[in-house]
Amino acid sequence: MRLTGDLTLKIGDQEIAVTVKHWPWELPVIPSLKTSIGLGGAGFARYHGTTLFSTAYWQHYKRYYDVLLDYRLSAYHLPFANINDPAARSYMIDPRVTTFRCEGLNAESWGHIRPTGKGWIYNFDEPTTLEQYREIRENAAGYHAAYPGIKYGIPFYTGAPGTDIYDYLSGAVNLWIPQTDYYSQTKNKAKARQNAGDELWLYTSWAPRQGWCNLMINQSAVEHRLLFWQLYAEGVTGFLYWHSTYWDHVDDPWANQATVKQSDPGIYGDGSLVYPGPAPSLRLELVREGMQDYELLRKAEALLGRGKVDIFVKRLTTALDTYRDDPELFERVRTELGEKVAGAIGEIGKPELPVEPEPPPEEPIEEKPVIVELPIMAFLRWLIRVIKALFRRS
Repeated sequence: MRLTGDLTLKIGDQEIAVTVKHWPWELPVIPSLKTSIGLGGAGFARYHGTTLFSTAYWQHYKRYYDVLLDYRLSAYHLPFANINDPAARSYMIDPRVTTFRCEGLNAESWGHIRPTGKGWIYNFDEPTTLEQYREIRENAAGYHAAYPGIKYGIPFYTGAPGTDIYDYLSGAVNLWIPQTDYYSQTKNKAKARQNAGDELWLYTSWAPRQGWCNLMINQSAVEHRLLFWQLYAEGVTGFLYWHSTYWDHVDDPWANQATVKQSDPGIYGDGSLVYPGPAPSLRLELVREGMQDYELLRKAEALLGRGKVDIFVKRLTTALDTYRDDPELFERVRTELGEKVAGAIGEIGKPELPVEPEPPPEEPIEEKPVIVELPIMAFLRWLIRVIKALFRRS
């Protein structure tokens, strides 16, 4: 049963008519896409008037960590000073937590971490030289020997001159995290490692920029959200974003979002998805909706087959640097796919249909207008949280 209702939202003297449609399925508690998002840091500590890694720091960190969890995102580190703290185990087994970094672990804590499949080592960032590759191999060998089954991952945006990073670090790295543009250049190599049993994620930072989906203020809402359709299309299992509270070079994140002005003064919002409060940005709302879209795509694949889902996806994006930045088209495609899934499920209470053999490609789907305007809901959720944060701030 699909439920439809009309709402009138009043903001001051303005009234907005909204038609809301409820599709008959629930989002899974466990996100299907793993995430690893930076949080905290020196600027974060300074803004909150505390010192890095103090007791007060971790109290603030936990509040922000829990907000990211509400948005289906897992931060780099659990909200504890020490991964070996027994209190951390409640978060380790929380189904909403998909990953956490575990440098500094010991044999006892590994006994608790290993069964979760969530812990990973990230102690080398963006290597670019053969000397760094050698150091990674040596470091990874120590972890693999001490903690069998550990995931050892590195984000990277290029390779060392004259050396293939996939070949050289094969057997040491088993979690590959190329930046989206470098992945596009080395896709066959990356997929070969995935097919061999390694895990493959993608990441973005302050690059790539124009012509690529990313999470900076300078970009459109469609680009923020469509990134997660691209992750589905590429068949990767995780997404890393380098930071969500990078305020090291700004005095007040509310007034200044030129967060990486030391690298490029024309970039805004990079590494800053949450405002002090914590108050989520509109971009964070769109990230959550992108994560929800990812679940819709997975649900559609289970019910309709991958071939049919790909038809919808290719109406929006055919490569990481080839996509339609068109909000009306995006909403039409998403709504049509949701209706297909709802039709396959049938009435609430009936068993879901089994997966059928993949059908032959169908004719392009006729684009028609729809009355659903979901972005307003993201705006309203964001506005409420910001107002609350401002009250706390005052």
